[in-house]
Amino acid sequence: MVENTYCFTESEIIRPREAIIELMDMMIRYNLTDFSGGNVALKVGDKIYITQRHSADRYRWQLKPDQIIVTDLNANVLEGNSEKISREGDLHFGILKRFPEYSCTLHGNSFYSPLVVSTGLAVTGITEVAQYYKIKNIPITPEDVPNLSDEENRIVWSYFEELKKRDEAPVVIMPYHGIIVAGKDANEAFSLFHAVETNSKFILFQNLLKTSVVVNEIFSKISSELNGQVSIKSNSDIYPDNSTKYVNKQNENSVFLEQRQLEADKKESNSAQKITEEKANEEISDKTQGGSVTVEEKAYRVEKAARVFTAEDLNDIIKNENVKKIIIADGVKITDFAEIRADALGIQLIKESTS
Repeated sequence: MVENTYCFTESEIIRPREAIIELMDMMIRYNLTDFSGGNVALKVGDKIYITQRHSADRYRWQLKPDQIIVTDLNANVLEGNSEKISREGDLHFGILKRFPEYSCTLHGNSFYSPLVVSTGLAVTGITEVAQYYKIKNIPITPEDVPNLSDEENRIVWSYFEELKKRDEAPVVIMPYHGIIVAGKDANEAFSLFHAVETNSKFILFQNLLKTSVVVNEIFSKISSELNGQVSIKSNSDIYPDNSTKYVNKQNENSVFLEQRQLEADKKESNSAQKITEEKANEEISDKTQGGSVTVEEKAYRVEKAARVFTAEDLNDIIKNENVKKIIIADGVKITDFAEIRADALGIQLIKESTS
């Protein structure tokens, strides 16, 4: 493989076609676009060089110099076939004509930035490189605006105007469509694009790690509570039909959780016994913590045999019963999810005391 002896900034004047080909090769090599689309336009003097349509899906970015189309600043074709101009051609021409300080525009069907946008997260510059390129708050086109439409083009151009006024990086994210950036040359445009995607990747993984830590803490607490109460049965007793098991291999006293077993435990223990209005007139405040039940109120009692009271148990109760208080027998563990669910529904969980 012969190493290229030119660089973008020099070749943009003497070898613009080769510069574009190398640029798009780097885009696909560094996963900044895919084989479904992407395009680049390079302004040299009073000419614009732009990739042709289907450069990705049909030609797999293996372009030849004569496949690069040349136009004037008004998009009139000087070399090549006008019907083959990239679908985003108008978007590129509009930026290069409106902003003379930019000589290169770059569009790619990137992965991380549109993904972050789809989750509702703001794409702000948080990495050192993003701050270096003045990536602050990247504007996003409305999702209901059709891709490749004149409306989308006008919105992107207006965003570029605002970014210029705020002295921020010229980049806009189009949901489910990718990124469009501009630069004074091909080097700057490529580096900016790469910085945007790296920053979005950082945002995505940062939020995933935060979420995983919280979830891990909750399940670790639940697991610890279960380990202190649930006796271990043999696999054949718990899973006679080889149903799915969830095994905590980190703990020597591994606890096997399976929905059918929990349901069987509930049926065997007859844990759910209603306190009817006729029986509720007997005051139980001396045996409970956090509240009492009067004759006007309807309550539900969970017996000690249940061992663990979960959010699923709570949902089962309220399906057919209109209750605001549930009495939990002493020795029955209440999961965090059950407490959160009860609080959201306005239901009071009353823990019975042996004292």
